Amino acid sequence: SRSNKNGIITILNGRSVRIPNVQNAIIEAYKTYLPPDRFPITILKIDSELSLVDVNVHPAKKEVRFLRPSDITNTIIDIVIKIIKIFFDFNHP
Repeated sequence: SRSNKNGIITILNGRSVRIPNVQNAIIEAYKTYLPPDRFPITILKIDSELSLVDVNVHPAKKEVRFLRPSDITNTIIDIVIKIIKIFFDFNHP
């Protein structure tokens, strides 16, 4: 784990970008597994239709947003928790 969010890397359609809602979803999924002042080291690759993404958030296109953020956020939380349970903690509820 790290002391900042720099270890959370998101790759959207082959490009490294910052997606705040996705970062927050990953942090939420790890919250019972890490101390409050620690952040996970994660690489998440997302392939998405361009029509579902707003790329006009940042002038250099380094930050993007999904048009339906709650859908993607809930999906990512569920998937990351399942992966954590499968690979790291078989006994955690």
